[in-house]
Amino acid sequence: ATMKFPSKNHDTSVTGGHRLEWDPLIRIVIASRLNLSLLMLKPHFSRYEQAAEQARLALHDLSPFCVAEGKVMKGSKLDKVHRDDEPEQTYLDAMSFQAKAFFRLGSAQYELGEYSKAISSFEKSVRCTELARAKPDNLVLRRLHEAKRESRRKSKRQRKKFKFAFLTNENDESPSQPGSDH
Repeated sequence: ATMKFPSKNHDTSVTGGHRLEWDPLIRIVIASRLNLSLLMLKPHFSRYEQAAEQARLALHDLSPFCVAEGKVMKGSKLDKVHRDDEPEQTYLDAMSFQAKAFFRLGSAQYELGEYSKAISSFEKSVRCTELARAKPDNLVLRRLHEAKRESRRKSKRQRKKFKFAFLTNENDESPSQPGSDH
């Protein structure tokens, strides 16, 4: 889904597709995406791909405000300074939203069985929370621990299957039978 923003001389093609004003509209859009992501994670819906997509869209919308404190970045790679007089609170709010977005993304990835991606997202959530000068939530830390445990289990099962595959192949190669060409 694509949204068109009402704009004050704002051309998103010049800014890398980002809205560069931290105003009530962008906050509502981001909060709505995060709430949609949360809703899609609920057992009643179980739409994990859609939950991950909404979290990614929220991260995209947040990215110009999370690169550097006091600056709003622009460009497709967010490598140009659009404004360097942004209030400190904008950065802290954006980092707090970004922590939530990474948590939602990690939760969706966990449910999809993408444990290494989930671990990365949960770790980014913790890092963003710390950059927002807050303490990481216990739920985030617990989910990070669970994702690491599941990743280890998955790796262990894969190693077992791999080992079993080679053992059965070696046992299938029986010595030549009398009367055979080998």
